[in-house]
Amino acid sequence: MNKILESHRIPSEMLRTDDFDSFYDERKQALLKLISAAMGKQVLAEGLETQTDSEDNEI
Repeated sequence: MNKILESHRIPSEMLRTDDFDSFYDERKQALLKLISAAMGKQVLAEGLETQTDSEDNEI
């Protein structure tokens, strides 16, 4: 099971210890690294503004 999770960039140790914050941070970094490698350039993770669901529903 761990190999399957790791193949999807899901850190199994954090899931099994119920450490969501560390899980989220580690997976975010792994995915950004994967995206960076695919694009051939650095991806900036900090300073990005994201829209919330409530903002999507505003008219």
